[in-house]
Amino acid sequence: MLNDIRKNLKQVIAEWKAFKLPEMADRDTRISLEGKSIVAIVGVRRAGKTCTMFHLIKELIKDVGKNNILYVDFENPRLAGMNASTLNELLIVFKEMMAPGENRRIYLFLDEIQNVKDWERWIRILHNKGNYKIIISGSSATLLSREIATSLRGRSINFEIYPFSFKEFLRIKIFRMSLM
Repeated sequence: MLNDIRKNLKQVIAEWKAFKLPEMADRDTRISLEGKSIVAIVGVRRAGKTCTMFHLIKELIKDVGKNNILYVDFENPRLAGMNASTLNELLIVFKEMMAPGENRRIYLFLDEIQNVKDWERWIRILHNKGNYKIIISGSSATLLSREIATSLRGRSINFEIYPFSFKEFLRIKIFRMSLM
């Protein structure tokens, strides 16, 4: 069982290592990764939570490099059945494969985290260690802001992502038209 989990985690991390971040439209929402708080990105499906994470990662790579960043999409079928115990294995495999810089902060982007059983407990323990910046996302239907506040007991800052505003939509349309 553990060998199967490790195999799946290695595949997921290898895919992340090779992943090229897509070009994305700039959004009006600004999220700071400064400070110790866990960043929780919530919103309805298809609002842009994952793209917001990718935008943050793209900016981070300039400063810390990709080896200190892990993005995991928990809607990946290989990760079905994950729980707090197997999340520990995720970190072990990440450190083996990516060799993050010692004594440097590790940035964990955990997309659709609500799909992992008992994720709250694991996140709280990891956060208390202090050398991780944790960014989580989830859909409003399953991961409401008040649930995060209760689960993480004041350790998080919530950012609600909405679909494009009219202003954002116009900016993208005008930009695309200028490229023609």
